[in-house]
Amino acid sequence: MRRRSTVLIVAGLLAACAPEVPATSDDAGGSPLVPTRIGDGPAATTTVPPTTAVSIVGTLPTPTTPDVTARPSVGLGDLPSQVAADLTDPRLFLVGDSVLTQAVGAGQLDAILGPLGWTVVADAQTGRTAGQAVGVVQARRDEIGQVVVVAVGNDGSTDVAGEIQLMLAVLAGVPRVVLLTASAAGLPTAVNDAIRQAALREPSRVALVDWQRVATNAAGVLDPAGSLTPLGAEVLARTIATVLGPAPQPQ
Repeated sequence: MRRRSTVLIVAGLLAACAPEVPATSDDAGGSPLVPTRIGDGPAATTTVPPTTAVSIVGTLPTPTTPDVTARPSVGLGDLPSQVAADLTDPRLFLVGDSVLTQAVGAGQLDAILGPLGWTVVADAQTGRTAGQAVGVVQARRDEIGQVVVVAVGNDGSTDVAGEIQLMLAVLAGVPRVVLLTASAAGLPTAVNDAIRQAALREPSRVALVDWQRVATNAAGVLDPAGSLTPLGAEVLARTIATVLGPAPQPQ
């Protein structure tokens, strides 16, 4: 596995059989980054210069083609590795709130990430704030390997921006951190803005998955109360799998 000098932007969500949903064109304007949005058009791979690169899933302007989020394009066994060549630890630590709790309860994290070689450890709890998640990471720091997924912001926080920055500080030395935006209904825009900005500040090690837009643009992912459906739990797990690819081989 060779090191890439650029960050691979992942496209094409891999969950099975959700109905197509018409896309909207709410985002007009360009961006200095050129990420490829999951599910909004044909799968593509884009590279950007390392000085500005950050892996973002879900943030391109919406095209006029039908939204194909949650329709398979690549089998899990055919996923290219997104993991840097110098990573050797297949442990995957996930910390999160109610959304991650629902995915854990559905058994989808182990079912989808396990066959890719990841040893999954998930610490999720309904009602957990971003600040409480920081405490979890601090307490379990010795169990954390080289890849961490953080899914917080759905269950309230006094200072999401500060708490996410503290989270990344506690995870200093972890070379691959994946931040998911929050999908709970009625969240202040500042919550996901803070998560996105945190990823932009550390593009060399932090990947951003705009789960909010993935969840709201695919039919059947959220129930009327805003919780994950069984399909939604699978889509979440496959989104994470798409970003990470297969686990590194221990050396």
